[in-house]
Amino acid sequence: MDQEKLVLYRGDYEKIKAYDIKKTHKWCLVGPGVYLTTSTRVAESYRDKGAHVFNKEHLFSGFALNRIVAYEKGFSGYCKSRFYEEKVYEHKLKPKEKEKYHLKYRLEYEKLIEEGNIVASYEPAPYNSKPVDPKCRYLEVIYHRNNIGYITKFEFDKRFFESNILHVDRSIGDPEIWKLLYEKGFGSSYGDISSYVKAHLNTKISMCIGQDSSKRWVQLIKTLKPYGIIGFEYNGGTRIGGCGRHRAFSIWDDDYVNKHRVDRFR
Repeated sequence: MDQEKLVLYRGDYEKIKAYDIKKTHKWCLVGPGVYLTTSTRVAESYRDKGAHVFNKEHLFSGFALNRIVAYEKGFSGYCKSRFYEEKVYEHKLKPKEKEKYHLKYRLEYEKLIEEGNIVASYEPAPYNSKPVDPKCRYLEVIYHRNNIGYITKFEFDKRFFESNILHVDRSIGDPEIWKLLYEKGFGSSYGDISSYVKAHLNTKISMCIGQDSSKRWVQLIKTLKPYGIIGFEYNGGTRIGGCGRHRAFSIWDDDYVNKHRVDRFR
């Protein structure tokens, strides 16, 4: 019988040959680790992290009479972005030089609109904002590049993977886990182990991390790794929003992650 696979994804700006947990930050969401997700949409949103430009760039947001006017307003934003990409200082250009660049950018801009990569859309206006002209509507002009960074795909043995993950956003009813945490210093404010276990039984690990979260996550990782736990699962999309809810993971064994990479694509 074939083993059931758990397919996970990760988005990166650079083409990473091998993930190295030593290069991750201890102040990441649930501590240092290789972060993975079940959502390709979430992975896509991380492809331009660290890049000097973005896959989804706002060229214009505001009131305009129609899409044609909005596109024209968005052109200045496109020029600004292109000058930045080409490392050209617009204010240092002579009028004829600036005109030459604008002509080149205009041709690019119109082609991107025709191809559907730059889109003007009607959106709800920000709260308490009104146009000077009542005929105007609120529009956004977005440049969808979709060519920055990479998505890496991983396939794991679902049974093994999920059996060795601790979900920090689910209630834990195993008293042995809470006893272990008490012994490792997580219950310093409690007088004895029994009162700590009683107070935390059927609660979430994430609730006992406290304010100094980065150090506490690292401490928790060091506590759990000797017992065969390979990482955390947490409820993605609930802490910082973004692209909706998804299953999210932080894996501490980078060799294990690298061995299960199966594909990379844009």
